[in-house]
Amino acid sequence: PVLQFSPFTAKAHQLRNKAKLYVSETFMEKFGLKERDKVEIQKENNTITLEVELDNKIESGAYIPTFDKNIDTETIFNDSYRFTEVNIKVIK
Repeated sequence: PVLQFSPFTAKAHQLRNKAKLYVSETFMEKFGLKERDKVEIQKENNTITLEVELDNKIESGAYIPTFDKNIDTETIFNDSYRFTEVNIKVIK
């Protein structure tokens, strides 16, 4: 799904997963995250709540799928299509 960016991607029968915050192992360690942690991703007054999942195919960083219409990524990426600075807080 990383190479496909459209609302139709989320409709593929192979992708029955819920949208998550996908992170590298180094990102998890740096910010003290664990798989299945719930986090609030906030930019300005906009917040998205997602579960954390390890993606061992990336070396560093994190990403949110923008093709899933069940999460409102436009509020987070309102000034950029692919990259933005956000605040991430673990929900306990």
